[in-house]
Amino acid sequence: MAVDSVGQATHLGCIKSLARGGSLVTPGCTSGPAATTDLARIFWNQLRVLGSTMGTNAEFAEVAALFNAGSLTPVIDKTFAPDQAQDAYARLEAAEQFGKVVIDWQG
Repeated sequence: MAVDSVGQATHLGCIKSLARGGSLVTPGCTSGPAATTDLARIFWNQLRVLGSTMGTNAEFAEVAALFNAGSLTPVIDKTFAPDQAQDAYARLEAAEQFGKVVIDWQG
């Protein structure tokens, strides 16, 4: 199984990584929706491609209500000043973070 929320940039690689009978779940497309795929690989290997919004409308409304009530606290990994933006990106690229990497524009 593969879960890919990147979309266009990684879709074909995900399809190629699946074993016979495998599944690809796609909950988003941050790099774009127009992905190239391999239909022959999909039918020949009996693959499944499943789109998911990661929740129902009712669940979204519940999370939005919690947010509006101030009940949610995001996990902040590290905060950077604007002149440290390259360091922030390097941290993301190296996958060193746990939580959100923030650039504080208000200083």
